[in-house]
Amino acid sequence: MKPSLSDKASAIDELLAGGRAAPPHAKTAPSSGGMANVPLEELEPLVVRGEWGKVLERLGPAESAGELPPTLALIHALAQKESSEGVADTRANLLGIRAIAALLGTKPESELALNIAKRMLRRNPIAFRQRKAPKAPIRIAVVLVALAGGSVVGWIAGPGGDMFWEIVETMMR
Repeated sequence: MKPSLSDKASAIDELLAGGRAAPPHAKTAPSSGGMANVPLEELEPLVVRGEWGKVLERLGPAESAGELPPTLALIHALAQKESSEGVADTRANLLGIRAIAALLGTKPESELALNIAKRMLRRNPIAFRQRKAPKAPIRIAVVLVALAGGSVVGWIAGPGGDMFWEIVETMMR
């Protein structure tokens, strides 16, 4: 039987804790620190759909995010960055750096952890399919300009070419 994502996360958290038992990723209520122990299977569809607000609701408040296991802390940091609208969130950056450092087994001050966290938490530009279309008057104007331009080029290339060049010669004199 293939191990679940929660089993893998628990094994990583236990390894990072130096062999001590890590908090289980169960569907039960929050741990003593007030943070939810959420299985990765519950977060996966939310992350895939980009529902970062719901991810943050499941993982708990930002003030207590440091109590999460490194795997969930990294997801929390990503959700904070993705849900903030262009605002740099220093807490999310620091949480992400600490989570990456814990996953790598290095100190949070490590250049390796810093560089990897910066790359993971970088904001990507909005994809083309997510940009809003221009307003209707602008779309209509673009279509009309394209039609007018195409008509002029067609007239010059076709029956009006001789007349066009005569007008140009007259204007040049």
